[in-house]
Amino acid sequence: MLFRLAVRNVRRQVGNYMIYFITVALTVALLYAINSIIMGEQIHRVMVTTPDFKTGMKLGVSFISVIVAFVLGYATSFMMKLRKREFGTYLTLGMTRNDILKIFLSETVLICVAALGCGIFSGWFIYQGLMAVIMNLMEMEFALSASPAAGLIFTIQLVTGIFLLSSVTSAVYLKRVSIYDLIHGAKKTERAVKHPLLWMIVMVISLTLMAGSAVVLNQLFKESILDGASTDGASGIMAVFAAGLVLFHIGLAKSVVYLLLKRKRFCNRKTNRFILRQLSGTLSSNAVMIGMLALLLTAAVVVSDVSFIQRGVEQEELDQEYPYDVLFTAEAGGFVMESNEQERKQEETLLRDAESVIGTYTPIVYKALYTTCTSGRNDIYSRTRWQFEGLNDSFMKVSDFNALAEPMGMKPLDLKHEFYIIANTPETGQISWKHMNLDIGDVKYVCKGVIENCPRICYVPVLAVVPVQAVEGMETDARFAAYMLADQKYDAAGLKKRLERMEKKAARRSHQNITYTFLLREYGRYERNSVNAILVTGSLFVALVLMFMAMAVLALKTLSGIEDDRKRYGILFRLGAGRREQGRALFWQTFSFFLMPFIFSVLVSIPVAVMGKNMMKLSGYEKMAEDIYPVAGAVASLMGLVYLLYYSMTYLIARKAVINRSGGRPG
Repeated sequence: MLFRLAVRNVRRQVGNYMIYFITVALTVALLYAINSIIMGEQIHRVMVTTPDFKTGMKLGVSFISVIVAFVLGYATSFMMKLRKREFGTYLTLGMTRNDILKIFLSETVLICVAALGCGIFSGWFIYQGLMAVIMNLMEMEFALSASPAAGLIFTIQLVTGIFLLSSVTSAVYLKRVSIYDLIHGAKKTERAVKHPLLWMIVMVISLTLMAGSAVVLNQLFKESILDGASTDGASGIMAVFAAGLVLFHIGLAKSVVYLLLKRKRFCNRKTNRFILRQLSGTLSSNAVMIGMLALLLTAAVVVSDVSFIQRGVEQEELDQEYPYDVLFTAEAGGFVMESNEQERKQEETLLRDAESVIGTYTPIVYKALYTTCTSGRNDIYSRTRWQFEGLNDSFMKVSDFNALAEPMGMKPLDLKHEFYIIANTPETGQISWKHMNLDIGDVKYVCKGVIENCPRICYVPVLAVVPVQAVEGMETDARFAAYMLADQKYDAAGLKKRLERMEKKAARRSHQNITYTFLLREYGRYERNSVNAILVTGSLFVALVLMFMAMAVLALKTLSGIEDDRKRYGILFRLGAGRREQGRALFWQTFSFFLMPFIFSVLVSIPVAVMGKNMMKLSGYEKMAEDIYPVAGAVASLMGLVYLLYYSMTYLIARKAVINRSGGRPG
């Protein structure tokens, strides 16, 4: 009998349950999609550089599921308050609290089972979409794939756990609430805000705290890029910003109505005073919730923006760090390389064997050999404001640079008594080198400036390109071999493994402890794209879940006051307000409540984008920096769509319950 009653209640309360159902269905869809990615064989075949990602992603999804469970439990309590009079009636008719709990849990099970089915169905399409995003990020061809059974099983387990955890809220509420509170709870009046001026001061102080935290954080990241300063304090600064964000919304919720009520002309227009009175108690009693929801939504914005900014940085770094398809390096750990005929022959043999192996994957179309030399002095480094301990000045002869310049799309240099600087770090790139002179031997060389946008062709902070005669008599610092390949797409992982075995074998034979390294652009691209694909996909998942949870809580909290609104709008109708005027009042009441935690979170994307663009410019990635604003706009637009979806449903449900009844006839 209780189950039949639960089925009847679900049919009768379908409007109130709609938002809860959609939220659960969307959450299940996202969980199923991300779990299918984690468990799928296709993703494991391409994620060769991140073998432990499955365990990490599963832990992350489980953690998010716990958050979802608590948020849905919070939402469930609103659902119960919508029907407190009904449950109170059940108790007076002789039902036990356990009977009511069984009815409500049965209703929730019916909704969750239906949402599970819809979520899994729609989750398959989201899975294909996310796989398309991953393949696009990894620059690989996408094809439809079947979702693994393990993903379905793990999703069902998570949803079951979410349901059990969220059900605890219902049990605790029904165990503690009294029959009087259930039946007469709606008659309780909301208390007026105490000390609104004090809360206004809290709001101003919190806003100042957030602005200060943002400035300090921006300066910390700037110093980290330019001076190599530590970012250990970043987490503490972000915690201060988060606390300020919550307190700002609490202070705003408790003082904004007071400020507006002071404007007599505004209050006397149409139903403005009625709207403000409606908002006064609602905002005050839900101030903490509004602050926490604003924090959730802000986290969703920041996570999304940062993930796309990081992807842009990775793409720029790829072009900087891998100017050639294959780059061979031989160096003695920062020491000079002695002239040893045996070592040179061994190195030549290694290169011949490596070239033969590379040729089995793709033909070599260009090869350039070059060296860097050292004078054993630190005339260049001594003129910087950083201490590069253990490093001596490094030089490259202009003929070697010119051999590299044309394949990199750079103009060759013509030097006589001049030199150019190649700055390989953001710090050294900020220095004005034009007025610097170098005395090498008996000749004075004048600096002509920095070679702009030069990729990394060696691994020292600063390199000077000098005429050929300037390096005569200098010791070899490191030797390099750069290769251009015919095909850009090949089995980079397989080639990397074979070359690594050759590196280790040659290093064991070396008498100077020389390190041999082959860097493959295709492998670097593959490795970075793998990490970016996981980062972006995981960030999208987290951001969407946080948005759905926050919007659902806002919607259900709004609908939980329908009983009060129905009576008050009935009074408004008897005072002469027509259906249109009531609709306008209800719109501004619900819209203002929805907007408060949402608007600031969207606006946060502006300083995040500005900071991201500045950081990328300081790092030398000006080209990719221009893409940050469109990305931030896209994230804000996505949040806006989710906001409109939930607000539209909430307003239509509230309007049907409040306006149609009170506006159709007097109470």
